[in-house]
Amino acid sequence: MMTFRFRGTWRFLGAAAAFAIALAGSGQIKAADLPPGPAAVQPQTTIINEELGKAWAAAELKPSKKASDYEFVRRVFIDIVGRIPSAEEARDYAEVDTRPNKKAELVRRLLYAKDYKPKSGSAKENKSNDYALEYAQNFKNIWGVWLMTRGGVAEAYHENLEVWLEEQFTKNRPWNEIVRELLTAKGKTNENGASAFMVSHFGEAVNPPEKRKEDGNFDMIPLTSRITKMFLGVQTNCLQCHDHPFNPEWKQDNFWGVNAFLRQTVREGTPVTKEQNTGKKKRDALPVTLTDDPSINSTGRIFFERRTGIMFATKPNFLPNLADLEKEGTPPRKSISSGSPKSRREHLAEYVLAHDNFAKAYVNRMWAHFFGRGMNELPAADDFGGHNKVVHVDMLNKLGEEFVKYGYDTKKLIEWICNSDAYALSYQTNGLADGKGGNAKDEAAPYFTRMALKSMSPEVLFESLETATRIDSIKDEATKKTKKDQWINKLVNSFGDDEGNEVNFNGTIIQALLMMNGDELNFEVSRKDGTSAVDKAMNKYKNGSSYNEMGVLNELYLMTLTRKPGTTPTIETYVKNAKTGKDVVDAKGKPVVQSRMSETAFLQAKLVEMKKSGATPAHYKAFFEDVFWSLLNTSEFMLNH
Repeated sequence: MMTFRFRGTWRFLGAAAAFAIALAGSGQIKAADLPPGPAAVQPQTTIINEELGKAWAAAELKPSKKASDYEFVRRVFIDIVGRIPSAEEARDYAEVDTRPNKKAELVRRLLYAKDYKPKSGSAKENKSNDYALEYAQNFKNIWGVWLMTRGGVAEAYHENLEVWLEEQFTKNRPWNEIVRELLTAKGKTNENGASAFMVSHFGEAVNPPEKRKEDGNFDMIPLTSRITKMFLGVQTNCLQCHDHPFNPEWKQDNFWGVNAFLRQTVREGTPVTKEQNTGKKKRDALPVTLTDDPSINSTGRIFFERRTGIMFATKPNFLPNLADLEKEGTPPRKSISSGSPKSRREHLAEYVLAHDNFAKAYVNRMWAHFFGRGMNELPAADDFGGHNKVVHVDMLNKLGEEFVKYGYDTKKLIEWICNSDAYALSYQTNGLADGKGGNAKDEAAPYFTRMALKSMSPEVLFESLETATRIDSIKDEATKKTKKDQWINKLVNSFGDDEGNEVNFNGTIIQALLMMNGDELNFEVSRKDGTSAVDKAMNKYKNGSSYNEMGVLNELYLMTLTRKPGTTPTIETYVKNAKTGKDVVDAKGKPVVQSRMSETAFLQAKLVEMKKSGATPAHYKAFFEDVFWSLLNTSEFMLNH
């Protein structure tokens, strides 16, 4: 039920209303900020449209209807810049911009524009937006979590990597160059943030200590599996103990062959863990230095034990290409030639970048970011193999080839994906019966005939709440960071597996309760200094001593859900006892439903009711605050759809 706070108390406004909310242009851009835009649909987007079209026909599936302008602008803002649009930004796209290519222009704006003010709204309420910076910060957050998880080492090392990542995404540095530097990074974590990736995943120290000169200082097990998973989409963690149970092509020596590339890597200093860096144990996270020592494990040989108890040895030998595994015979070895002047990590980087799954793995991971799942049969985007076959083989291969051809340019890849027909579809099912083109069942999900519902990450949720509540008072970055850290710590519980990975964050009822009962959110909704989002909406629609109440409500909906109140029946109203004002219940004690009405009709009925009761301006403000607070706590606000 949608509950409202009214004048400091909790009660229902009128009938007990159960909100079953159906998740139902041009600007001041400097010419130098944007590269020349394409005159027509790009060939790479055409590839997506054509390949998915063929897949839909073969699977006898019909796509859902197109998303509305409001739904699309919310989706693309969340996916690219990591927050919902403001009311002005939403109207700018949905109502002001009438160009036929406005979808493509919006995508480019969010990737490249450094100084953009929406044309919707007054000059006073519109601020200049550096979308290019917001894009870099969003993907810094995304890749920071993917590379290092949320647990493990102290926050300082996460920040070191994130500062470096933001610089790379700001420059739109090619993906292959980013990965090469991550794999070969040297130096102190506070001077070269790229080194923080490796130093946080070294694993256990080799014991006994006298074996370290021969075998390396650390077992490097977590780092081995993380490298293959992050950059090749191949999960090898189980291979450390045995051959893969579902993919017979992957053997135990494949894991240890990759591991051997890392045994000369040296970490000077021990990273402070998160547990050591909190509470009474809090201490400075000292910089850690990453280097290579060719005198360690000079033979290149490391030993591993089969389940039979027999010990085997291997030297550096990288994973075979996936295409080679499909051929008969033994795949060619990818080892280090004798006398090579390069470090083992430099060889490792070359093999990773040359692997036939490198580009495709990144394309698939980015696809999953925008669509909620990869192109495989199972949702995981980083788990290629016989047990999780690619559904759209030709599309993935072609996009991977184009990604390489265009210099591993992440922004171009995003444009191709976000301008596709599939990305512009509604999240709602097409309403057709299964077997007649219906796409409601899970079996239809790998065909992308509708948009998936995606949970916001804690970072995106924070930025979206900041946008919705219009916290303009936070000018100081340090203050904002403190608030953000406090918020995220409340939302995130880190659960790990045997590899130190975090189970994917998903919004839950616990998260909703934290929002509903959080002092921070209540403070922002009911700010006493006249600068709250509700104050601004009321001032915008003030007419003398009265208000355009529906104008205020429309504004609050745009601020939160990026749409206006719905006009289709979504709310159940209940029969009330005239004397007690309580719900009339049936024999089972359940309230008796009187009718269903739309959000708009319900809100208008509440306004009429308030006028009849002689409500004061203070009552109206409390009502608007209750509506605003309730909208922030709906699943519709917390989901990217």
